[in-house]
Order: sequence, then structure tokens, then C-alpha cells
Amino acid sequence: MQLLKRERRPSDLSILAYQGFCRKLARRGLPRLAHEGPSAFAARVSARRPELAGQVHAITKLYVALRYSPHHTLAAIERLRRAVQRFQP
Repeated sequence: MQLLKRERRPSDLSILAYQGFCRKLARRGLPRLAHEGPSAFAARVSARRPELAGQVHAITKLYVALRYSPHHTLAAIERLRRAVQRFQP
């Protein structure tokens, strides 16, 4: 039996990148709460760690634009992925 590899949709890729961002923050004691949307989470993280505010808001802005817009480009998803990869809280 051969397993078929399912291609990921662009929205899936943006979610995966954002989840990686959230994991990085959780490891530093800033987990995203179950009821917290991306913007509220960014505001809370920025209040607790002001030195991260610029990066946190930039990553969140990219994610929200990708997640809630009907138009996704692979270049935009790659920008989000790279920003999360470079992010070191």
C-alpha cells in the first residue's frame, strides 16, 4: 500500500509557522492562552517583554494578513516562515 503525500495548502503553512512562533514564546514562559487571538497575544507578550514588541508585532501582522486574507502568496508565507525562524525570544 502506497501512502500519498498530501500537499499543504498555503493557509496550513501560515498556521504551522505561527504555531512555531507560539512554541518559542511558550518555552520562554509566555504561552498563548486558549481564548487569545493573535493580536491579543501579541499585545500581552509586548507588555511583558517590551524588547520583543517590534518583532512580535511584525510576525503577528504577517500571520494575520496571511490567515485572514483570501490571497496567499508563497513569497509572503516564506517571509513569515523566515521571520519566525530568526525570532529568538
